[in-house]
Amino acid sequence: MSFIHVVGRVAAELELKISHRGTLYVRFALEEQLGNGRIQSYQVWAYGWDAEHLAKWKVGAGTMLEVNGTLLAEEYTAKDGYTPRVRLKVIYKDGGPLSWANPGTAMRKTPTTPAADPDIGAPLPGEPPIDGEREPLPD
Repeated sequence: MSFIHVVGRVAAELELKISHRGTLYVRFALEEQLGNGRIQSYQVWAYGWDAEHLAKWKVGAGTMLEVNGTLLAEEYTAKDGYTPRVRLKVIYKDGGPLSWANPGTAMRKTPTTPAADPDIGAPLPGEPPIDGEREPLPD
């Protein structure tokens, strides 16, 4: 594990969820623009108070967000059974919005919906289930 500071754009609207154990959480993709035009994607997880505040802020798709947290590099094998892959996850510690996609919108209330316990390997809302086959990370 290591600590990371990253600034990127949120890929989709945040949805505050509650695990079966009663823990509030949000999970979303954060895309960092690299100098050569490529995009590095991180899966960001926030829990409890941090999750609630991210959901209450005007954070949505396209919002520029600063994230500080613990970086986890999860290794797994692709669906073919041979190809090694790595998924980058950030456990949110602090940060906040730097700019919004829709600066004129008021802070919105995000509905809380019961959900399964946060599964670190589970897909983001709207994504197909993770079955081991993922895009390779940029070199």
